Amino acid sequence: MVRDVRDVDMTPWPGIGGSIWEEVIFTSADVRYIVYHSISKDPGAQIPVEGGVVVEQSGKELAHLRCDPGSVDSGYPLPLYDAKITAGQEYSLETGAWQ
Repeated sequence: MVRDVRDVDMTPWPGIGGSIWEEVIFTSADVRYIVYHSISKDPGAQIPVEGGVVVEQSGKELAHLRCDPGSVDSGYPLPLYDAKITAGQEYSLETGAWQ
């Protein structure tokens, strides 16, 4: 299924913590698929870049599938966040929603 970036639920990195990350969420009925990537801010991290998919149903985690180390191609700036900004959206930390 193809979706416009404005229609995708996405949580951007809030600017704090030990890693820089973002996630996109796809929903089908009561199942949520959370696709994420993360870049460690620790220069000595054993796995500096990671990603995966979390599958949830009715609030319970069914699976957490992690990408093989070295297989995630991610970097800064954050591609999903930048795509939403380019599409004219703005994220509110107060409400946790895109506008």
